[in-house]
Amino acid sequence: MASDALSRLVPQGRSGETLEIGNIHTVLTTVSLEEIRLATKRCNEMRLLKSAIKTGRFKHPRLRPFKNVREELCVQDDVILRGHRIIIPKSLRMKAIAAVHEVHLGMSRTKSLARAEFWWPAMDSDIERTVGLCQICRTAKPQNRNFRSSWPEAAGPWDRVHIDFAGPIDNHYMLVLVDSYSGYPEVHVTKDMTSRTVIQCLRRTFSQLGIPRTLVSDNGPCFISKEFTEWLAGIDCEHLTIAAYHPQSNGVAERFVRTLKESIKANGFSQESVDRFLLFYRASDNKAGSSPAEQLLGHKLRVPFTKRQVGLEDPVIYKNERDKPITAKLLLPIGRSMAMIKTDEPNSKYRKVHLDQLHPYSLTGEEPAETDRMPP
Repeated sequence: MASDALSRLVPQGRSGETLEIGNIHTVLTTVSLEEIRLATKRCNEMRLLKSAIKTGRFKHPRLRPFKNVREELCVQDDVILRGHRIIIPKSLRMKAIAAVHEVHLGMSRTKSLARAEFWWPAMDSDIERTVGLCQICRTAKPQNRNFRSSWPEAAGPWDRVHIDFAGPIDNHYMLVLVDSYSGYPEVHVTKDMTSRTVIQCLRRTFSQLGIPRTLVSDNGPCFISKEFTEWLAGIDCEHLTIAAYHPQSNGVAERFVRTLKESIKANGFSQESVDRFLLFYRASDNKAGSSPAEQLLGHKLRVPFTKRQVGLEDPVIYKNERDKPITAKLLLPIGRSMAMIKTDEPNSKYRKVHLDQLHPYSLTGEEPAETDRMPP
């Protein structure tokens, strides 16, 4: 359903929208580090892999899928890692997929969330089989439209924001904001669709993210009222409205509303379920290979798949006797003297190195002194 139809009238005059929703999840799907550790110890394949990592011999037929990435593998606290990603034993792989699939973001975003945290051979194929059978994710898949967007590309983060209402659901509404540049969304659960409520919600969001240059909405009563237009003028925010009865003109918000509604159908409607959906959506990569949070806020969001500490990702200088100094990211320590890094080369590589080979990164570009090295 087009998002314009969700926001035509104030509650008293709405024809209403019925949305069949699932039961609210009170227990979230997670994969704890202790679960992974125990499953790794019990898994024959993981025991073989541990031994191969220690000896450097990947001759067993079951280890062929791991051989090409052997330089990226290490064991940390009885958990096997590829770079900074945890290798999931077979017994937990479906649960790991369930953890990233729970909010039903569709195929590409589900893969993105999994790739950020987990790895195992043929993981993408396993995700494709699971998500491909999910009716909700298939519905959430972007539809091909034969119209061209009338909006120019946004000049930068939070430059142009699209706004819309969704609902009613359980006698509540959702005020949706989407940044055109990054796709970063914000959702406010409200009891009505009055201009005063919209202003209160926007004031809260703008206090955190700043005032956009342009706000785009449909012609709903709350968006074209004198109170609302005067408030926007007072904070120096240009207000543009789309053509009447042409919701595609507000497609940025419309597409997000459709995805949000499909997630609510599966997970139930509550502030908790909306907040969890927002976390996963903001953290998942788009087609450009970066997440909405990275594009708007400048950093990745941590998601609760495991209760481990994510890699440090501090910039360092890596040096050895043969190679010239190169910049890298420090992903995680291995024991007291080793570390896993990811180099900033064109073909980025994971390497296990000694701490003596790492030096603090200097923003001035000066060569690190020979006495400078990373502390154990």
